[in-house]
Amino acid sequence: MKRISAIFILLVVLSVPSSAEKKKVAIAIGYGITMPSDSKTQDTFGNTWSGLSLETFEPSVPSSWRPKGVARAFRLNGPVSARLYPLTYGIERGFGEKASVRPFVQFQIGPYYGKIKDTTTGLNTSHVGLNTNVAVGVIIKRRFYVEARYDHFTPIAGYDFDGLSLSAGIRAVDIRL
Repeated sequence: MKRISAIFILLVVLSVPSSAEKKKVAIAIGYGITMPSDSKTQDTFGNTWSGLSLETFEPSVPSSWRPKGVARAFRLNGPVSARLYPLTYGIERGFGEKASVRPFVQFQIGPYYGKIKDTTTGLNTSHVGLNTNVAVGVIIKRRFYVEARYDHFTPIAGYDFDGLSLSAGIRAVDIRL
């Protein structure tokens, strides 16, 4: 847990604008539903699962590209259980000038830690791999976001966790640095 906290702090620091007057970062908490695209993964872990996220949040989503950091966690329970913890960093950009609803696009890449445990076969494996994703969404009233994201994960033990996520979140706290 200390490593995850340290990596998230690094994501926040990397996302801080360089100008001296902007020494604050907003953090959002999100919840999403993921639908895997691989039929073997669906058969083993179900057609959908949920996940939580902590991420840097820019309420106005600028018209130029800006850094973005996200830490997510997926936990899939059953006879076969899986844990996925991606930490991604990338860029985002907003479109339009409307303050009440602002569309955005994001591109991210980063490592993830995954663990699969199957009590019926004795499989117990962990893996560090690569997660890449692209997301489109909207920020609503500079406080909420809704997005659709497609993730690609390097496989673990023959399982492909690629899939589409639908998520929503809320700006939770501003951190002054």
